[in-house]
Amino acid sequence: MRRTAPHPWINATIQELAHFGRALGALGCVPGNGGDVSVLIPPDVSSSLATKESIFVRFTDLDQLRALRGDARPYYRAQGTTFSNLDLPLDRLVGRMILTTTSGAKMWDLDRAPQRHFCIITVQEKGFHLHATAQQPVPTTEVINHLIGHALNTVAENTSSTVLHAHPQHSIDLSRHPAAGTCDDFNYQVYTQRVEQLANVPELLGFVPFALPGSTTLATATASAFVRHRVVIWQAHGVIVREQSMERCVDLVQYTEASAAAALRCLTAGELRRPSRDEIALFLSMYELPEDFLQLLDRRERP
Repeated sequence: MRRTAPHPWINATIQELAHFGRALGALGCVPGNGGDVSVLIPPDVSSSLATKESIFVRFTDLDQLRALRGDARPYYRAQGTTFSNLDLPLDRLVGRMILTTTSGAKMWDLDRAPQRHFCIITVQEKGFHLHATAQQPVPTTEVINHLIGHALNTVAENTSSTVLHAHPQHSIDLSRHPAAGTCDDFNYQVYTQRVEQLANVPELLGFVPFALPGSTTLATATASAFVRHRVVIWQAHGVIVREQSMERCVDLVQYTEASAAAALRCLTAGELRRPSRDEIALFLSMYELPEDFLQLLDRRERP
């Protein structure tokens, strides 16, 4: 990468992201330049990266990245926000470097032109240093949501942190269905399909009603949902996941997408058999999993 000295960790990470990006492409989850991913760079790697040039971008001035992007698109789809109004421990990220896909990056083609698909930022209290010059790649327009995910991963004391945004079509379609248009209804439809969903995301899915992409409204709602959930559905838009690795993020997207597809089939074909409450309770007990979904069932049955 032109902005930093080469580093084996950066190269290996790009190859890993590219591998799973192709898998998401084969599943139809990242059409065109849809989707984005970022990885928190370990401190020992950051300290060895010799950054040469950077531009400081305030969170309140993210729209200025439109001019830096230099590809004739008329906007940079982000309103900008600040650490303080999100009421989250984002200060934990100050001084940390993040490898992120750029605005317009193609997730299914990441390793063909890494210098176009990736950039590095260093987080500061009121913005970030973009290690690029004018007319060079700029971060994904969902950069604020990525920072929120990384901040909460560091609170959980994860040794590594990855945030992935993708557009899995069945999950998007289900979020638009009248039977799944709220957080409880969406989770009910998804979690009564496959026990794998219960095993891998026992804390349920977060659900954000439709908000404009890149908006402060979306960031604020995502921040609230990310506190309790690793996987958050953006209604009629996609999904955003915070986990320790790209592989694990993709796993959770795949489990959720498979369950969403099954839910749509169930809604289309009529009521197929769903696991009973007793069967679900037995599964959760056997694997010593949290009972969040049982609490959801109880809420739905309450008059």
